[in-house]
Amino acid sequence: MEIILFTRPDFFDEELDLIVKLFERDLGILHLRKPQATIEQYREWLNKLPEEFHPRIRLHHYHELANEYNLGGIHFTEYARKLAPNPYKGKHKASTGFHTLEEYKSDKGKYEYVFLSPVFNSISKRGYSSKFIDNELIESLENTPKKTIALGGISKMNIHKCLSMGFDGVALLGAIWNSQDPLIAWKDIVKWEEKFN
Repeated sequence: MEIILFTRPDFFDEELDLIVKLFERDLGILHLRKPQATIEQYREWLNKLPEEFHPRIRLHHYHELANEYNLGGIHFTEYARKLAPNPYKGKHKASTGFHTLEEYKSDKGKYEYVFLSPVFNSISKRGYSSKFIDNELIESLENTPKKTIALGGISKMNIHKCLSMGFDGVALLGAIWNSQDPLIAWKDIVKWEEKFN
């Protein structure tokens, strides 16, 4: 099972140090998502991250930076997905996300993976509740070839449920960044996931 991490939407002092340590602890993919940031702030952030980790970054904004920094891929937000050619035929690996099963099942895009969210009530966004029904999720996951990652409310306590429902991986945000120690939280989740894999 793949475990993907999203950045917090804001910048904070120890962020890059923590992210380097997470990469050193086997974080495979980091989604760089800072919706209010400028392209200059993105560049500054990427300039500070050691180049060896650039291929593990997926960009949510300013896709042109993927070439400039040799990044691993790009993410199409719902808005960007509607503007992009379908199916996407660019040179970068691409992902996108869906918030309804109708969109998820009907989309014909060619993505490395897609997110379904929120699968559970969000940890990081107060009042952002899941609208999915378990048996409908399971049926949809069984009947699509898309590599699908669970996002929203993912914690150590429900990773095994994601596996049993048929998800190919999970994406974390609040379970790591809202914890007292993100490195310990990461280690606990990875160890917990290994029990069920």
